[in-house]
Amino acid sequence: MLLVAAGVTVVLMTTGEPDSPQQTAGAPTTEAPQFEPWTVEGNKGDTTAVIRALAAGSDLVIVTQKSVTAIERGTGKKKWVAKAPDVEGQAAVFCGASGAASSTGKLGLTVGLAKSTTSPVSGDCGIATVLDLQTGQFGWSSVLAYPQGTVTSPVGGMPVEIIADTMVVNWGFNIFGLHLDDGKRRWQGLLSSRPQGQTPNCSLRDLRPSGKDKFVALSSCTESDGAQTFLLDESDVNGQGTRTKKITEQDVGAKISSMGVISGEPVVLQVHQSGNEQLTLLLLDDAWNIKNKISDERTASQSDKGLATVGVGFNTLPVGAYTKDYRFVMDKNVMYAITAPNKNKPNQLVAVDLATGKNLWAADQPGLLFMQVLAVGEGKVVALESPVQTKLDYKQSVVTVDAATGKVEGKKTTEVKPKNKSDFGIPTVWIGFVYADEKAYGVEFQSGGGGSEHQWMAYTVG
Repeated sequence: MLLVAAGVTVVLMTTGEPDSPQQTAGAPTTEAPQFEPWTVEGNKGDTTAVIRALAAGSDLVIVTQKSVTAIERGTGKKKWVAKAPDVEGQAAVFCGASGAASSTGKLGLTVGLAKSTTSPVSGDCGIATVLDLQTGQFGWSSVLAYPQGTVTSPVGGMPVEIIADTMVVNWGFNIFGLHLDDGKRRWQGLLSSRPQGQTPNCSLRDLRPSGKDKFVALSSCTESDGAQTFLLDESDVNGQGTRTKKITEQDVGAKISSMGVISGEPVVLQVHQSGNEQLTLLLLDDAWNIKNKISDERTASQSDKGLATVGVGFNTLPVGAYTKDYRFVMDKNVMYAITAPNKNKPNQLVAVDLATGKNLWAADQPGLLFMQVLAVGEGKVVALESPVQTKLDYKQSVVTVDAATGKVEGKKTTEVKPKNKSDFGIPTVWIGFVYADEKAYGVEFQSGGGGSEHQWMAYTVG
């Protein structure tokens, strides 16, 4: 349960000085030039993995463990770069970034000390801050870490989301609600499966917005006998918990190894079973009863019909709780997803009714690979398509599909020509896409995270 602590005082406010923007935005023009595809490489010296990519205003914003970069989507020009501010004179890195900017153009970030001068991963996160996406300047910062008595393990992940006028941040057993405008603490909740007053015992596994003013938090709790309990909490931005549900082995039909929230509205859980590679998808109804369970060849990782429900860049992220972006899109109870994209052969774009467990339709195209579902709306599904075979110069397309039938209705194709050809391919677990302006913006999440020497890369399709 999420226990809200009373009588919480305002946290210590600290402010880091960001690097000045490398390039300022030019004056607006009266006539927009014709769009030209572009490719941009990351910042020299930053080979850390991308932990978030999003569209904000007219920019593509890319967050790595060391820096945040704003790229003008229309031209591909870098507007500014903000490096992770030092903490008390020591090198720091970002521990998390919000999935969307606020209505006022602020991005939520969390910061921690780097493990070493050579390691880009933080083993000791504990600070929340905001970044103005118009200027690339940091605003307030709040130190949320505090002594936890006998609990001495450093925190290695720090999810953050912006919901309405509140920044919701996790640290250790805690979830904080901070005023977005000044960073002052509104409330603090403790993750625990024990009665109030006892030592909290739950660690966050996932945090996702759920509607306009709520969020869901999934935690795993270590009981006194060593058993693991998985709790799902819902709360509003005022810190008022509305409900809690325990997810059990009886719900899944198998022993649980780990679990994540892959959709906050409706709530969809992805469960990893112990001792095998089988996944289970659980759909919760409005009352948080389990409405349906899918555990078949579509959730088997080795199956050609297995749905791609692993996070973008999943193998590049630091250890800890991080909110991930996915290659599917939820629309009410329908999941529009792709099947396994790494089989060296065409895959499928699939519409799955999670309430019934049935596929509504499946589409494929000879010689082509669906890499990500980009958007759903107005009766259409938009997806990213690429050739099956890896090439140094190749074409990718933004494809429009009828949401009711799966019939391909339109396609905009771009020839992609990366600048650094020796390091580029189409490993789909590494490249994620942001959709805006009826175009796809590809971002190589892998960067240096898998041992590569080069920086991240971004490019346009459509």
